[in-house]
Amino acid sequence: YLDGTAAVIGYATSSDGVTWAEQYYQVLPVSSDIGAWSSVANPSVVKTGSTYEMWYTNVETDLVEANIYTLASEIEELDIVALWDTLTTDGIVDFIVDLVDLNIDDIKALLDATSTVIGYATWDGVSASWTVQNSQDLGGSSGSPWSSVAAPSVVKTGTTYEMWYTEGIDDLTWQNLLD
Repeated sequence: YLDGTAAVIGYATSSDGVTWAEQYYQVLPVSSDIGAWSSVANPSVVKTGSTYEMWYTNVETDLVEANIYTLASEIEELDIVALWDTLTTDGIVDFIVDLVDLNIDDIKALLDATSTVIGYATWDGVSASWTVQNSQDLGGSSGSPWSSVAAPSVVKTGTTYEMWYTEGIDDLTWQNLLD
């Protein structure tokens, strides 16, 4: 289904910051899965001495192909397109109420152990590939999609590392949508 599809980390160089030349890309071995489940994104790289350190976003899931078909079927049954057609600029609150009223418990159960996490890899600047040190260096407060973390940005000042990242809310509720 998606076995041949994955997002990878690329590397390019530039002498002026405007024109870039791609040097290579690499599929990081973040899981035993292949394809979309082994995708990585949002690299943030810090060089310490001669070693490069990289933090990146990757997927953690226990979904299998059958779950994908079930998930697609569940979403189709929600008829979100018909609901979307009811959206007007003055009816956004009604739209959100209708959206929240949809029964998505089965979908939430399927996705319960699926989220994005931040992994960590190193490279010596010489060898042909990065080495994954920890495919889940930082995760959200739960394994659900609502608690996903992504898009790390890392700075090293002296011996201290600081990371900024995006994190979802832990529980998707009506009140959270209003807030």
